[in-house]
Amino acid sequence: MKWTDVNDIAIELYEAYPEVDPLTIRFTDLHNWVIGLNGFDDDPARGGEKVLEAIQALWIEELILLLNSIDQSSKARFFEKFQEVSKKYCCKPAYNGGFIFISRLKSGVSSNGG
Repeated sequence: MKWTDVNDIAIELYEAYPEVDPLTIRFTDLHNWVIGLNGFDDDPARGGEKVLEAIQALWIEELILLLNSIDQSSKARFFEKFQEVSKKYCCKPAYNGGFIFISRLKSGVSSNGG
C-alpha cells in the first residue's frame, strides 16, 4: 500500500483498531499506525497532514457505514454520544432517523453513510 491508497488504508485501520474512535486520534498516532500496517511500503515522510485528514475522514465513513446498518434505537444512542464527542473535534453530525451524516467543518466536504 501507498499513501495514495487512502481508502484501503482506512479500511485496514478500521479493522486493526476497532476500539479506536477516529475522531479523537492524534495525527502522530495515525501516521505511526499507517506506516506499521502490513503491506504498507511507501516513504513515511510522504504522509502529510492532508493525506492523514483524508484517511481519518474515510475511517469515520467506514464507521458510519457500519452504524447505518444497525437497528434504529442503537443508532440513535450512538448518535447522541457521537454528537457530544464531535463538538470538540472536526465534524458536525446530523441524523435524519435513517442515516447518520457528517460534515467536516474545516473543509466543508460532506460525507454520508448511505
